[in-house]
Amino acid sequence: MFKIIENIKLAHDVYSLKINATLIANKAKAGNFVIIKNNERGERFPLTLADWNSEQGWIKVVVQAIGFSTKELVKLNEIQDILGPLGNPTHIENYGNVAIVVGGLGNAMALAQIKAFKKAGNNVTVIYGSRNKELLFWVNEITQLADKVIVATDDGSYGFHGNVVDALKNHDLNLDFILTVGPPIMMKFVSMYAKENNIKCIASLTSIMIDGMGMCGGCRLIVDGKTKFACVDGPEFDGTKVDWSSVMNRLKHYNQETCKLNDKIKTM
Repeated sequence: MFKIIENIKLAHDVYSLKINATLIANKAKAGNFVIIKNNERGERFPLTLADWNSEQGWIKVVVQAIGFSTKELVKLNEIQDILGPLGNPTHIENYGNVAIVVGGLGNAMALAQIKAFKKAGNNVTVIYGSRNKELLFWVNEITQLADKVIVATDDGSYGFHGNVVDALKNHDLNLDFILTVGPPIMMKFVSMYAKENNIKCIASLTSIMIDGMGMCGGCRLIVDGKTKFACVDGPEFDGTKVDWSSVMNRLKHYNQETCKLNDKIKTM
């Protein structure tokens, strides 16, 4: 069992969980994720590693409590199973001017990524998009780490009024590299912007996963015309080569079945 040693509510239905997991903390790198199973009857679901401390033996994940399992998770004191670290870590090098473009829960990756890119000598700008001010979290934390932070809200309740692509277009950042994490539709348009402006762009694709080791095929996607698996080939891919229509269609395919499963679990 893995003990939850800290549970902090960050925003509406969004929680930061610090968990004792020494072996995972010892191997964790920016871009990795874990798969969690609450208990024997629970489903398996992926969460990005937001932070970790190898000396103290803990990892941190950010959870949006919107489904049965995530709502259950944020009420627990311990977790039965955590598998990780999984996925390939982010390739870090000195690109020059780097933008980390995140939306919604994608901001959970920002702290680890800023630290890694800064350590490699990059100038790092974070562009953080949210529907409104109430859903923002870790703004002060990323501001302390990044060279520049641009917060964009759809309703204009905080920072720049508009989405992250609007923010990219309205700020002269002279970018050499973009890492984008967030809703697929957001990453699609960030990748389109990068392609139009000849900027290298990597997108982190978290998706439906079961085993996390390339066996179930639930996270497959098409990149540059070839089938890939987000769990073992990714989770990061060249955003300009991802078939975004295929990604979003696959995610929609699971919506109805997920609702049915959640209803079934509630009766168990």
